[in-house]
Amino acid sequence: MELSLHIDQLVFAYGSRWLFEGWSARAGAGITWVQGANGSGKSTLLRLLAGALPLRHGSFELAGCRYAAGDRGAPLAWRRQTFWCLSDPPPTPWLTIAECLGFVSGTYPGADSSRVREQVEALGLDQALSTPLRDASLGQQRKTLLALALALPVKLLLLDEPFNALDTASARHLADTLTARAERAEQVILLTSHVEPHVPVRDRWLLGS
Repeated sequence: MELSLHIDQLVFAYGSRWLFEGWSARAGAGITWVQGANGSGKSTLLRLLAGALPLRHGSFELAGCRYAAGDRGAPLAWRRQTFWCLSDPPPTPWLTIAECLGFVSGTYPGADSSRVREQVEALGLDQALSTPLRDASLGQQRKTLLALALALPVKLLLLDEPFNALDTASARHLADTLTARAERAEQVILLTSHVEPHVPVRDRWLLGS
């Protein structure tokens, strides 16, 4: 059976500003480009899927695991099959880059340190591992999260503006890696981007329309 994310009757608002009012969608394995104007709910959708915001109503289902409104936070099984590469800096500024990589990957069963190291080298982050995240450049902070995103064995990958602050070589590595994964249909990848991401897009969701 094909890997597929199902979003059913999602409801969410910030105060009186409604972003989702009974919204349903399906994303198959490959890349879904989430589009929309600022404030349309792109980043909020990824936060909800990551369990970083509580569901008011509705549910998500992927690979036999369900996360629904009324659950006391996202189930552990859901979190372990999901990685959210947020657009903000990593939320652990006191850790070095190496410590952050080790801490986060240690929370995912089956994570392989050699795969993390491979992504660190491919993104040119290997000379900055001892740098505290609070002292790292925006590009290094972004690469830290991307190294995890590309190394962890997850089924749902949530990428919020992943090409921001990347040098040309790193952007090419990210695009090539996502392209290869889309061709193998091994993950459901939701990607937000204000510009054409230059990867094979299976579907496009236009929010706020």
